[in-house]
Amino acid sequence: METGERARLIIILILQLILRVRRNRQQRCRRVLCRRPLFPREEEAKFGARRLARSLQKLGFQVIFTDFKVVNVLAVCNMPFEIRLPEFTKNNRPHASYEPELHPAVCYRIKSLRATLQIFSTGSITVTGPNVKAVASAVEQIYPFVFESRKEIL
Repeated sequence: METGERARLIIILILQLILRVRRNRQQRCRRVLCRRPLFPREEEAKFGARRLARSLQKLGFQVIFTDFKVVNVLAVCNMPFEIRLPEFTKNNRPHASYEPELHPAVCYRIKSLRATLQIFSTGSITVTGPNVKAVASAVEQIYPFVFESRKEIL
């Protein structure tokens, strides 16, 4: 499971450095997005963001660590069977969309959980949600629908 967390870092000198290196660019955002794998708990993700802030301080930048918040959780799970995507999409049309010319997966959205699932024909499912609880609930909700559309092994 990968945790994406946002640590709002107020960086004064790094903005000037970026503008010197990249001309004709504006830098207005004062947030840093950290994507670090293997943070099983929010406390460990916060610790990783603090380490990043401390590293910037050691480089001589003026940094203040405030407003930590986990905004996104990404999980990947594999089903023990392959999935027939056209059939799955047809059976779950209001929530599922499948455009094989654009993307090889079905995009399934669960609005109540604010979760998005990418379902591949190999049985791999990528779930993105606001927290671990929503991601786990999304996988539990999708399993019966995916099981209906599994490929039969001959």
